[in-house]
Amino acid sequence: MNDLFIRVLLLSIVKGDDSLVPQLRTNLSVRRPFTWWIPLIVFVLLATINLSTGLSEVSHSVYRSEAQLVSELMGSPIRLLFPVAVAVIAGPELVGELRERYIASTRTRADIRAYLSGTVARTSITLFLVFAALALVNVIVGLYVAPALWPESTSYIAFNLESAQEAAAEVEAIAPLTRALAFGPVAFMVVCGVWSGLQAVLFGVLMFVSAVLIHNSVLALATPLVVYLLQSFVLQVLGLPAFSFLLSSIYPEGLASFDLSSAVFSVAVLGVMSV
Repeated sequence: MNDLFIRVLLLSIVKGDDSLVPQLRTNLSVRRPFTWWIPLIVFVLLATINLSTGLSEVSHSVYRSEAQLVSELMGSPIRLLFPVAVAVIAGPELVGELRERYIASTRTRADIRAYLSGTVARTSITLFLVFAALALVNVIVGLYVAPALWPESTSYIAFNLESAQEAAAEVEAIAPLTRALAFGPVAFMVVCGVWSGLQAVLFGVLMFVSAVLIHNSVLALATPLVVYLLQSFVLQVLGLPAFSFLLSSIYPEGLASFDLSSAVFSVAVLGVMSV
């Protein structure tokens, strides 16, 4: 039993006033405990899988610059695991409550809109922190750790380029977020973290909406993955790969000339779908 509840209970007994006890019990029991270990495990698994795969590729490859190393690390497999990870973090709490009719049982004790808003906000913050931290790890490893381990992995001369500036221009065309490096590595880290975190939040909100509208828990959890892959497949078939979630969500990169406005448009559409 909660310590605060015990103290108020004892105080009410001493004073002979038990009016505070029902209200306190309601406040303590409305919200379910947050399973913090799930996001932590997801972060550790994603970071381990992504870094082991990425560094294995880096160890026997050559890149134009350290910025392109970051692109390598922000690529597969994290692109494919992204919607699954979002569902694993965001899904169990709300879907479990809906399945057990926990939300319906709180209507007499708490405003349902406030309850849902609180649940969405709490999980959105968690999603943002997990994927922003994952992006930060990838950027640090790509800019500093990997070049230190394999100095020969970066060489603009190998691409017949005359200067590091020319290499940076080519990488910026392929991965537009690297333009933030003009303001320093910290700015680049912030931009990558915010971009990845925002994408995770939007897909998380989409899953919440699906959980409310779809009574089947499995289908609700699968919605982010289905939307992610189906949208990417259709747009790539139509010759519009820059708009696909697969190429733009975690880290816009993968085309010879990637227009960032295409990725921003996809983000805006996802935001409208999630509202």
